[in-house]
Amino acid sequence: GKGNEAYNNFERVVAYHPSYEMEFNAKLNMALNGWLNGKSTIEETEKGLNRMLNDAKNKEYQDQIYFTLAKLSLKNKQDIQAIDYFKKALANNSTNKAIKLESYLSIARLYFGMDKYVPSKAYYDSTLTVISKTEDRYNEVYTYSTGLTDIAKNITIIETQDSVLKISNMSDKDKKSFASKIIKEKKEKEAKEKKYNVQIKPE
Repeated sequence: GKGNEAYNNFERVVAYHPSYEMEFNAKLNMALNGWLNGKSTIEETEKGLNRMLNDAKNKEYQDQIYFTLAKLSLKNKQDIQAIDYFKKALANNSTNKAIKLESYLSIARLYFGMDKYVPSKAYYDSTLTVISKTEDRYNEVYTYSTGLTDIAKNITIIETQDSVLKISNMSDKDKKSFASKIIKEKKEKEAKEKKYNVQIKPE
């Protein structure tokens, strides 16, 4: 809770030229603390974090940078942007279980707060796969995951019925156009996933 003291001590860590991982974490915390304590604007902080993202030395730490950007967005009450950054943290995460847990749970809570119960249920389910049963928040995660089951199921049924009704009222031309759009989006998604899998393939 003592932001200025924290910032100054992180700065001292960097001055000691520690291992790169420790230096990286110190700089990451300085970025967040700097904005919270008025040493930099949110734009300057985001710019600095994006520079860290583009640094080749930080490739294996990108999940941590995106996670910090997500926390920054949350503190700035930009929930939609925070969700996007949390998802990027997950997409660039391989072994950091703590970031996986916090990202899944944060997204689940944010979607729930937006009354988006279907994706909220999905992310609570994902949180259950990485959270320990001895964790203080386990009961919350389990309760929401099970409690949202019927709600999410009924919403999905309603949305499906609405979609079927909408399609049934389309002209043949519109139906063909709609089908083409779905096929195109599916191919683009598959191409994107294939490209991503190639990028993370171990050498």
